[in-house]
Formats: sequence, structure tokens, C-alpha cells
Amino acid sequence: MTYYHFKTDIKIPTIASHKDYKLNINPSKDVGESTMELQYKDNKGKLHTESVIGYFEGGYSGNIFITIKSVDEDGKLKFRIKEDNSLY
Repeated sequence: MTYYHFKTDIKIPTIASHKDYKLNINPSKDVGESTMELQYKDNKGKLHTESVIGYFEGGYSGNIFITIKSVDEDGKLKFRIKEDNSLY
């Protein structure tokens, strides 16, 4: 996971099938306009980027629920993403 103004990527471990992983991210109030992206590599090492939050600023809070719907033979993922964000 990464977002603009963040100096290093946020590493997410491998998540087993039918399991959940919770990650808390608290952007500082000085973060300006930003988006959050999920990046992963497929079986061939190709990097893919999926937008998971289209817009946020420092001080925003909320939840993102990301479900992997399917994986093709090359390891490319299809997602369902649900945002529940608040301005405060």
C-alpha cells in the first residue's frame, strides 16, 4: 500500500484464503490531497496498481474493505473495494 506524501511503502504479508488482515493507517494532518493504492506483482513479476481510495487528506478517517474476487492463471487479481470514509 502506498499514498502520496508517504516516504515508504506499507508492506502487507501474504494473506491465506478466507482470512482477513487489518491495517491501521493514520495520515498526519499535514498530508495534502492524496490517493491510496494497492500494488502487487503477478506470477510473471509484472507490477499491478489498484486504486483503493480515490481521495483523502490528512485528518480523514475510515475503513476500506478489499475483497479479492478472483485470481487468473497469471496471478492477476480482481478486487471488490468498499470505502467507508469520514472527513473527521
